Amino acid sequence: MEGRREVNLMVVQGGAMEVEEGEGWKEMIDGGGANRRAQLHLHGMLTSEPEASGFPVMVTTHQRATSPSSSAFQRSKYDVFLSFRGEDVRNNFISHLRYALAQKEINTFIDDHLRRGEEISSELVEAIEGSRIAVVVFSWNFASSTWCLDELLKILECKYSNGQLVRPVFLHVSPSELRKGNGSYAGMLRRHEENTGVSAEKVHRWRAALHQAANLSGWHLGSGVESDLVRNIVEEVSSKLTRQYFIVASNPVGLESHIQAVSELLYTEVNDVRMVGISGISGVGKTTIAKALYNLIADQYEGSSFLENVSETSKQHGLMKLQEALLVDVLGDANVKVGYIKTGRHLVEDKLRNKRVLLVLDGVDQMDQLEDLTGIGQWVGSGSRIIVTTKDTEILRASGAENYNMKGLNHDDALTLFCRTAFQQVFPPGDYKLLSFCLANLTEGLPLLVVVLGSFLRGKTIQAWNQALRRLKGFPHTRIDEILRISFEDLEPHEKAIFLDIACFFNGENKDYAAKLLDRCNFYPDSGFKVLVEKSLITVESNKIWMHALLQDMGREIVHQESPGNPSGRSRLWNHEDVLQGTDAVEGIRLDMVDPEEIFMSIKVLRKMRRLRLIMVRNLHVSGCPEYLSSELSWLDLSHGMQDNDFGEEAAPFKKARFGRLIEKEYMGFREFTLAELHRATKNFSEQNLLGMSGFGSVYHGILDDGQEVAIKRGFVVNVRRGELNDHEFKTEVNILCRVNHKNIVRLLGFLEERNERALVYEFMSNYSLNHHLHIHRSSLLRTWTTRLQLALDAARGLEYLHFYAVPPLIHRDVKPTNILLDVNMRAKIADFGLSILTSEDGKLNSPVQDLGPPAVRPKHSCVTPIIGTVGYMDPQYIMNNQLTTKSDVYGFGVLLFELLSGRKAVYRDKQGSHCRLVDVVIPWVTQGDIGEFLDPNMPSIRPLEMEAVLDVAKLAADCNNFEAQERPSMAEVVLRLNSALERCLKDAQKRRGSLATLFISMETMEAAPHRPVEAAQLESTTEIGIEKLQQYEEEAYEWRHPICNSSGNLE
Repeated sequence: MEGRREVNLMVVQGGAMEVEEGEGWKEMIDGGGANRRAQLHLHGMLTSEPEASGFPVMVTTHQRATSPSSSAFQRSKYDVFLSFRGEDVRNNFISHLRYALAQKEINTFIDDHLRRGEEISSELVEAIEGSRIAVVVFSWNFASSTWCLDELLKILECKYSNGQLVRPVFLHVSPSELRKGNGSYAGMLRRHEENTGVSAEKVHRWRAALHQAANLSGWHLGSGVESDLVRNIVEEVSSKLTRQYFIVASNPVGLESHIQAVSELLYTEVNDVRMVGISGISGVGKTTIAKALYNLIADQYEGSSFLENVSETSKQHGLMKLQEALLVDVLGDANVKVGYIKTGRHLVEDKLRNKRVLLVLDGVDQMDQLEDLTGIGQWVGSGSRIIVTTKDTEILRASGAENYNMKGLNHDDALTLFCRTAFQQVFPPGDYKLLSFCLANLTEGLPLLVVVLGSFLRGKTIQAWNQALRRLKGFPHTRIDEILRISFEDLEPHEKAIFLDIACFFNGENKDYAAKLLDRCNFYPDSGFKVLVEKSLITVESNKIWMHALLQDMGREIVHQESPGNPSGRSRLWNHEDVLQGTDAVEGIRLDMVDPEEIFMSIKVLRKMRRLRLIMVRNLHVSGCPEYLSSELSWLDLSHGMQDNDFGEEAAPFKKARFGRLIEKEYMGFREFTLAELHRATKNFSEQNLLGMSGFGSVYHGILDDGQEVAIKRGFVVNVRRGELNDHEFKTEVNILCRVNHKNIVRLLGFLEERNERALVYEFMSNYSLNHHLHIHRSSLLRTWTTRLQLALDAARGLEYLHFYAVPPLIHRDVKPTNILLDVNMRAKIADFGLSILTSEDGKLNSPVQDLGPPAVRPKHSCVTPIIGTVGYMDPQYIMNNQLTTKSDVYGFGVLLFELLSGRKAVYRDKQGSHCRLVDVVIPWVTQGDIGEFLDPNMPSIRPLEMEAVLDVAKLAADCNNFEAQERPSMAEVVLRLNSALERCLKDAQKRRGSLATLFISMETMEAAPHRPVEAAQLESTTEIGIEKLQQYEEEAYEWRHPICNSSGNLE
């Protein structure tokens, strides 16, 4: 493949889809493999004129692979270079396009000067070479300008040598004119031939360049609207510019031959699907070559994705996250979510099968990674390329990929790279020549070692160089590790701590996130990061910290050697089994579990770790409270993505928030709002935003700056003269909600704490409270027993979690419809924890939240607390004996069940105006089995299966309201019995689905055509309806039969 060779240049007339005049502008379809055979360098390579008929001609070209250039390693100076004939379009189309690009902050080069002279200027040549994208606007007189034609030659040269993206725009000229060589452009080229100042060879190159440009994917205005064309140009340019661009190497030595070789294997001119592997040992530069290639060719594809460190990422976050990242990169849709690997496989196949894409999978070590991310090349469209970097050549062989086995640098290149790193010059100073030669030779040609060693020795004395040489010669079998370790040992103590934290916790993490954490540990991250970058121990790219796998392994080995046989004696832990044995030697923990359902962890296991300063736990069930945490702790991150299970829906990162005298050592995943933010959200706490009142203060509806709807509790001022605030409930809510996480418990988003202001910010529950629908508006949303029992079951599950799974367990102490909130899907969540109280793990009363003291002195059994609650819902045992247990919540929940069944309030007025307790009225009816006497008269006629379910719920409510607390069921039993009752209602609904649907279909058909019989096929297809539609039919039928009762008396 060396040197020059002869190839056939097939000029394909149909290489790009021709857009006929009058169709309006349309994006041209790329000509694919046939067109790519025409890609060539246009300077001095064409030996004969391409024939107008489009038949093959013989040309001479360089080898087919593109030659790498600095564009693979450096960022471009300009985003876009605009090429156009000024007299035609400068003051109309170009001015609009220029403005639109500027609005998107796209850095565009436009030649604002009138062209003079025969040759394009060096400034223009540099601008073309320094642009990522070239947009060439072909207007009616474009080909009359030799300057424009020379620009086109240079642009196409950069396309084929540097991978520059070129997009043609055809204004008032058809691409077929350029492709076929006829029309006005043909006449202009003939006039150039007649001009004695232009050589025939140059005209031939211009003609070939125009033909090439016509076959590129671009835009044709036709009879379309210019504003639409401008918008679509800007959209595509923006999408190409937002794709990832890598900083490959500050000193790119010895890379071009590797890039050239892999390019040969990629053979991008052919329109098939190809997978190419880059194999080799760690540190040889596989990822560097892959990044350089990605920079060069990614813009040639409809979509592209570079997945870094596939092996490590899949271990920490699962292949689902990689599938998500791939789809986000290719589709440009940040909202893509993948819940399961199987779902991700289907999504990738469905979205990519017709797309020409470039995928790079870096650091693959398992065959299933290729299968689940690419289908081993079966899920992508024609012309796609997949690049895989791996140490395991067996994976490449099994997948059928071409393999490029990368070797280390030869000695000359290793010496050059070493000198550039150590001295910032190609050759070493005289005194260092021999030492440089010897030390470079010890790196075994691995670029990572060359750079790390050169960075370590930069600026050091001859004596230090000699010491390093003697040390490395003494460890011939472990020299790789010694080169890395010698650089580590040169760090200051806080820099070593930062290095080890990155190796164990922060590799691939956001730099700002890591800096904030390390700053709280007093490690001076800004200076530390700078030193580590200078010593080539880390890189920072796209604001993420990256450490090479060899360096990470070395750092973790250093931690391992702190206590080789006993993980509990190590300073940093990243294995969940080791965490269970941790001692006071542990300073940091990171656990990333791929399968969150498998492992539960209580914060109790951390009680022995008194030096613990940071915890990062992801995808793990965690329960507990801060009492078990070290006083040295500076960061607690409990991020996870739990979905739709009884142990939590989603938890934000937990971070240390100091609340002064209120909550001094709590760790909460809450955002701290400013008063100005909440003023904007609530329109200055206007009355029109007021939702209601609570014990803590007024509740307002708010819309945050990002559009999120929230509910905001603003605290009362208790003593206006002294400015004293109602801090009790504020503190209680925060303390409780930092301990709980469940889908049926309302979520606290953040807080406001300023000197004279307290506020709590919650998720907004758009359907308000159960009390709102049940007692105030008598909502039609509660007009089916299925809905009422589902809401009861939701609330029961929330209480079950508080009693059995929160650590320590909690007593809500104020269960009532007002504190049951309903979300947009009419699912219930428990709210308002201002009166809540902690218990010990045996279910007995521990102490009020506000009285929490040190664990050593905290009481373990019941204590005297003020009797607080809402009349009608309070446990009689609590009122009489001050005995508060989880069964007190069960009592309140029983009252709530009776309210759902009867439609009456817990305390109401009868027809004579006397106050009645609901429990006293309904329990005798339940005992007699005659529940029809108290069921809500506004509900539809109850059917047999529903009656069985409702009777069971009535008996359950009576059991919950047993005078003796120990005789009441637990909330776990309540959940089981409610679930059974709800299943009966659903079975009844399914049984009636066909007949009810047939009834309504018949009615609708009769209204539309009373004399036309209903076809059997129509009836059969339309009976497949869902439960929501069924409930809608039920409600419509009920409203037709029963007008809504608006009576007072016992319903008030």
